[in-house]
Amino acid sequence: MKIGLLGYGKMGTAVEAVALRKGHDVVCRICSSHSAFDLLKEVDVCIDFTEPSAVWTNLQKIAKFKKNIIIGTSGWQADLHKAKDLALKTPFGLLYSSNFSMGIHLFKKLFEHAKKLTEPFGFDVAGVEMHHHDKKDAPSGTAELLSGVPFASVRCGNLFGMHQIIFNAGDDTIELIHRSSGREEFARGAVAASEWIQGKVGVWTFDDFMEDVKCNLKELLPH
Repeated sequence: MKIGLLGYGKMGTAVEAVALRKGHDVVCRICSSHSAFDLLKEVDVCIDFTEPSAVWTNLQKIAKFKKNIIIGTSGWQADLHKAKDLALKTPFGLLYSSNFSMGIHLFKKLFEHAKKLTEPFGFDVAGVEMHHHDKKDAPSGTAELLSGVPFASVRCGNLFGMHQIIFNAGDDTIELIHRSSGREEFARGAVAASEWIQGKVGVWTFDDFMEDVKCNLKELLPH
């Protein structure tokens, strides 16, 4: 599979490392200092980890090549309806998510089940999310995926990523916590989604991918 990277920061380089290890080719790396979109003619799929303000512009530029795209950037959803229209009319395959962690997908499932169990007993629910001081969006895109939960956001030092959901009723407190230890888990998810979207047209989410493949997380870990 030939991959075009949009954004070559910390996430872009993590995606490249995973892709190369799996035997794929990174054909081009498009960033602020290298923006030759014509190079995308040679790719099978694009992976976008850029800035929220760049996503819609990037989509319009790559649409003419009809290349499938994976969007891992968060905070751009105000343009989502336009992106969906563009993908369906062009057409090309678009898969997007604020989080490409397989563990977060399962964490959301646990939260949804826990919410149903605790609601009849009057439990209050709230969340806390922590990230490094350079993360720009607050609350995080992952927190926004957990609908109905008010989140407090912490930005401090080099904290990588933690999401905690708290259920409380009287003297009883139940907590669900997911911690990320590095960018590679998101890179593995993005590359796996890139493989899955080959030959597909339409609009998908990372949850669609996970529900379809029911993948074994251990199979995605480096050996």
